[in-house]
Amino acid sequence: MGTKKQLIINGDFADTFYEFCGPLVFIAAVSLFIWFKSVLDHRPLALLSWVSRHSLGIYGFHAFIIHFLRIHGLDMKRWPMLDIPLIFTVTLLLSLGLAVAVEKIDTRRRIS
Repeated sequence: MGTKKQLIINGDFADTFYEFCGPLVFIAAVSLFIWFKSVLDHRPLALLSWVSRHSLGIYGFHAFIIHFLRIHGLDMKRWPMLDIPLIFTVTLLLSLGLAVAVEKIDTRRRIS
């Protein structure tokens, strides 16, 4: 709501309330974690397990990828409801690809 109100005031996108590290993001992340933990507790999904095995690499690369996408204008700031899934999907795929590539290169498993 804050982003929409600021958009109307400015007449253009304003990232005043578009935070990646705010309290609402934390609450949403914890809520999603608890929900997924309770729903998927019975048997792990193969895709989720594969992504989980590469989570350290994804975590290591994701900030650089998001920063790159934002500074090169490869986002959709005018449409936040499309921007968030787009940035998430592109970041996840690129981070996962880089994590898998590092794992292939690192045969002694010193980094990955």
